[in-house]
Amino acid sequence: MTDKDLGEFIAVLQKHSALGRVTFDEIVAAIRFAETLGYRVSKAA
Repeated sequence: MTDKDLGEFIAVLQKHSALGRVTFDEIVAAIRFAETLGYRVSKAA
């Protein structure tokens, strides 16, 4: 996964979150998924 792919993934996640379609658990799972790909995700996020 490239930075562009991650950026698009986050943009989609934020769009769905704004629409109330993403639960907190899904966001946490997405962050953990990104971390498994080697990205450092802020714990404040």
